[in-house]
Amino acid sequence: VTVGGTSKINQRIRVRGLDDTNLKVTIDGARQEGALFYHMGDVTIDPDLLKAAEVSVGNNSVTLGNDALGGAVAFETVDAADLLKPGQKVGAKLHT
Repeated sequence: VTVGGTSKINQRIRVRGLDDTNLKVTIDGARQEGALFYHMGDVTIDPDLLKAAEVSVGNNSVTLGNDALGGAVAFETVDAADLLKPGQKVGAKLHT
């Protein structure tokens, strides 16, 4: 599995040489299809919002469905409870 690109919005995922057009890419269960521009991949997610990423290599899983020739990449994002400390009801996250 390789991930790379020339900028943070131009990231492509490749599994065994197959790029994201031959992978089933999901974010919180929602399928990510198409491309932003002709030369960019379809994976644009802020890494700070990721809770987990699961990679399934190959098309041998019955749960992957169609168009998963190279496998699947499933991203899970954080929810509000993940961003708060125990007992906290309000919080914020800032970037500069």
